[in-house]
Amino acid sequence: MRVTSGYYRGKTILAPPEGSVRPTAEKVRQAVFNTLCHGNTQIGVEDHVRGSRLIDVFCGTGAMAFEALSRGAEHASCIDMDPIALDYCRTNARNLALSDKMKIISSSALSPPPAREPCSLVFLDPPYFTELVPRALRSLSAAGWIKNGAICVVETSSNEILDWPGRAKILQEKKYGKTRITFLNWSTKGI
Repeated sequence: MRVTSGYYRGKTILAPPEGSVRPTAEKVRQAVFNTLCHGNTQIGVEDHVRGSRLIDVFCGTGAMAFEALSRGAEHASCIDMDPIALDYCRTNARNLALSDKMKIISSSALSPPPAREPCSLVFLDPPYFTELVPRALRSLSAAGWIKNGAICVVETSSNEILDWPGRAKILQEKKYGKTRITFLNWSTKGI
Protein backbone atom coordinates (compact mmCIF):
# COMPACT_ATOMS: atom_id res chain seq x y z
CA MET A 1 0.00 0.00 0.00
CA ARG A 2 1.35 3.46 -0.89
CA VAL A 3 0.59 7.16 -0.44
CA THR A 4 -1.10 8.15 -3.71
CA SER A 5 -0.16 11.82 -4.09
CA GLY A 6 1.51 14.86 -2.57
CA TYR A 7 4.86 15.23 -0.83
CA TYR A 8 4.99 11.56 0.29
CA ARG A 9 3.67 10.14 -2.99
CA GLY A 10 4.82 6.56 -3.53
CA LYS A 11 5.96 6.05 0.08
CA THR A 12 4.94 2.72 1.58
CA ILE A 13 2.23 2.41 4.22
CA LEU A 14 2.64 -0.84 6.14
CA ALA A 15 -0.44 -2.87 7.05
CA PRO A 16 -0.95 -5.93 9.25
CA PRO A 17 -1.59 -9.31 7.63
CA GLU A 18 -4.79 -9.53 5.62
CA GLY A 19 -7.99 -9.74 7.62
CA SER A 20 -7.07 -7.83 10.79
CA VAL A 21 -7.80 -4.39 9.25
CA ARG A 22 -9.50 -3.30 6.03
CA PRO A 23 -7.43 -0.43 4.59
CA THR A 24 -9.16 1.88 2.12
CA ALA A 25 -8.13 0.88 -1.40
CA GLU A 26 -5.62 3.18 -3.11
CA LYS A 27 -7.99 4.07 -5.97
CA VAL A 28 -10.70 5.03 -3.45
CA ARG A 29 -8.26 7.15 -1.40
CA GLN A 30 -7.11 8.87 -4.61
CA ALA A 31 -10.72 9.63 -5.60
CA VAL A 32 -11.61 10.93 -2.11
CA PHE A 33 -8.62 13.25 -2.02
CA ASN A 34 -9.16 14.46 -5.58
CA THR A 35 -12.62 15.56 -4.44
CA LEU A 36 -11.37 17.10 -1.17
CA CYS A 37 -8.41 18.92 -2.73
CA HIS A 38 -10.04 20.14 -5.92
CA GLY A 39 -13.66 20.42 -4.79
CA ASN A 40 -16.83 20.28 -6.83
CA THR A 41 -20.28 21.84 -6.82
CA GLN A 42 -21.51 19.53 -4.04
CA ILE A 43 -18.77 20.12 -1.44
CA GLY A 44 -17.44 23.49 -2.61
CA VAL A 45 -14.49 24.29 -4.80
CA GLU A 46 -11.88 25.12 -2.14
CA ASP A 47 -9.08 22.78 -1.03
CA HIS A 48 -10.45 21.20 2.18
CA VAL A 49 -7.14 19.50 3.03
CA ARG A 50 -4.33 22.08 2.90
CA GLY A 51 -3.85 23.62 6.34
CA SER A 52 -6.55 21.47 7.95
CA ARG A 53 -6.64 19.75 11.32
CA LEU A 54 -8.17 16.32 10.87
CA ILE A 55 -9.18 13.24 12.75
CA ASP A 56 -9.00 9.73 11.28
CA VAL A 57 -11.44 7.59 13.29
CA PHE A 58 -11.23 3.78 13.15
CA CYS A 59 -7.86 4.72 11.64
CA GLY A 60 -6.30 1.29 11.18
CA THR A 61 -2.93 1.95 9.50
CA GLY A 62 -3.55 5.71 9.40
CA ALA A 63 -3.64 5.74 5.59
CA MET A 64 -6.22 8.55 5.33
CA ALA A 65 -4.24 10.72 7.78
CA PHE A 66 -1.00 10.12 5.85
CA GLU A 67 -2.69 10.99 2.56
CA ALA A 68 -3.96 14.25 4.08
CA LEU A 69 -0.59 15.16 5.61
CA SER A 70 1.08 14.42 2.27
CA ARG A 71 -1.24 17.00 0.69
CA GLY A 72 -0.56 19.76 3.20
CA ALA A 73 -2.80 19.09 6.22
CA GLU A 74 -1.42 20.76 9.35
CA HIS A 75 -2.12 18.06 11.95
CA ALA A 76 -3.77 14.64 12.18
CA SER A 77 -5.22 12.78 15.14
CA CYS A 78 -5.81 9.05 14.72
CA ILE A 79 -8.20 7.06 16.92
CA ASP A 80 -8.57 3.30 17.08
CA MET A 81 -8.99 0.62 19.75
CA ASP A 82 -7.03 -2.15 18.00
CA PRO A 83 -3.50 -2.23 19.48
CA ILE A 84 -2.06 -3.97 16.40
CA ALA A 85 -3.51 -1.34 14.04
CA LEU A 86 -2.20 1.44 16.29
CA ASP A 87 1.28 -0.13 16.29
CA TYR A 88 1.24 -0.06 12.48
CA CYS A 89 -0.02 3.53 12.52
CA ARG A 90 2.85 4.56 14.84
CA THR A 91 5.40 2.67 12.71
CA ASN A 92 4.09 4.35 9.54
CA ALA A 93 4.27 7.77 11.23
CA ARG A 94 7.90 7.13 12.20
CA ASN A 95 8.81 5.76 8.75
CA LEU A 96 7.33 8.85 7.07
CA ALA A 97 8.86 11.21 9.69
CA LEU A 98 5.38 12.50 10.54
CA SER A 99 5.23 11.72 14.27
CA ASP A 100 5.47 15.41 15.14
CA LYS A 101 2.35 16.19 13.07
CA MET A 102 0.26 13.40 14.56
CA LYS A 103 -1.45 12.34 17.75
CA ILE A 104 -2.27 8.64 17.94
CA ILE A 105 -4.97 7.81 20.47
CA SER A 106 -6.07 4.43 21.79
CA SER A 107 -9.76 5.01 22.43
CA SER A 108 -13.26 4.04 21.46
CA ALA A 109 -14.85 6.43 18.99
CA LEU A 110 -17.96 6.21 21.18
CA SER A 111 -16.15 7.69 24.20
CA PRO A 112 -13.24 9.73 22.84
CA PRO A 113 -11.13 11.97 25.04
CA PRO A 114 -11.85 15.72 24.87
CA ALA A 115 -10.31 17.44 21.86
CA ARG A 116 -7.71 20.16 22.24
CA GLU A 117 -8.96 21.78 19.03
CA PRO A 118 -11.86 20.92 16.72
CA CYS A 119 -11.13 19.41 13.32
CA SER A 120 -12.33 20.71 9.97
CA LEU A 121 -11.91 17.30 8.32
CA VAL A 122 -13.15 13.99 9.74
CA PHE A 123 -12.61 10.49 8.32
CA LEU A 124 -14.65 7.54 9.60
CA ASP A 125 -14.09 4.01 8.35
CA PRO A 126 -15.63 1.61 10.90
CA PRO A 127 -16.16 -2.09 10.39
CA TYR A 128 -19.01 -2.48 7.92
CA PHE A 129 -22.58 -3.12 9.12
CA THR A 130 -21.92 -2.08 12.72
CA GLU A 131 -24.02 1.13 12.70
CA LEU A 132 -21.16 2.87 14.55
CA VAL A 133 -21.03 5.97 12.34
CA PRO A 134 -24.03 7.92 13.72
CA ARG A 135 -23.05 7.22 17.34
CA ALA A 136 -19.39 8.00 16.69
CA LEU A 137 -20.27 11.32 15.03
CA ARG A 138 -22.41 12.34 18.00
CA SER A 139 -19.72 11.30 20.51
CA LEU A 140 -16.92 13.04 18.62
CA SER A 141 -19.01 16.20 18.33
CA ALA A 142 -19.85 16.16 22.05
CA ALA A 143 -16.12 15.80 22.86
CA GLY A 144 -15.29 18.84 20.70
CA TRP A 145 -13.56 17.01 17.85
CA ILE A 146 -15.77 18.26 15.02
CA LYS A 147 -15.70 21.91 14.00
CA ASN A 148 -18.91 23.58 12.84
CA GLY A 149 -19.06 23.19 9.05
CA ALA A 150 -16.53 20.33 9.02
CA ILE A 151 -16.43 17.95 6.08
CA CYS A 152 -16.89 14.36 7.25
CA VAL A 153 -15.89 11.54 4.90
CA VAL A 154 -17.53 8.23 5.78
CA GLU A 155 -16.67 4.86 4.26
CA THR A 156 -19.31 2.12 4.45
CA SER A 157 -20.38 -0.90 2.47
CA SER A 158 -22.18 0.13 -0.73
CA ASN A 159 -25.39 -1.57 0.46
CA GLU A 160 -25.27 -0.38 4.08
CA ILE A 161 -28.08 1.95 5.18
CA LEU A 162 -27.46 4.42 8.00
CA ASP A 163 -29.71 6.70 10.00
CA TRP A 164 -27.67 9.92 9.76
CA PRO A 165 -27.75 12.34 12.71
CA GLY A 166 -29.76 15.53 12.12
CA ARG A 167 -26.55 17.59 12.28
CA ALA A 168 -25.20 15.79 9.22
CA LYS A 169 -26.09 17.07 5.77
CA ILE A 170 -25.22 14.71 2.93
CA LEU A 171 -23.29 16.61 0.27
CA GLN A 172 -22.34 13.76 -2.02
CA GLU A 173 -22.26 9.96 -2.19
CA LYS A 174 -20.09 7.87 -4.50
CA LYS A 175 -19.86 4.10 -4.94
CA TYR A 176 -16.64 2.27 -5.76
CA GLY A 177 -17.48 -1.42 -6.15
CA LYS A 178 -18.49 -2.67 -2.69
CA THR A 179 -17.56 0.64 -1.03
CA ARG A 180 -19.66 3.78 -0.56
CA ILE A 181 -18.06 7.12 0.30
CA THR A 182 -20.37 9.73 1.80
CA PHE A 183 -19.29 13.37 2.14
CA LEU A 184 -21.16 15.15 4.94
CA ASN A 185 -21.26 18.70 6.24
CA TRP A 186 -21.52 18.74 10.05
CA SER A 187 -23.32 21.41 12.07
CA THR A 188 -22.52 21.86 15.75
CA LYS A 189 -25.43 24.27 16.13
CA GLY A 190 -29.16 23.70 16.40
CA ILE A 191 -30.74 20.25 16.37
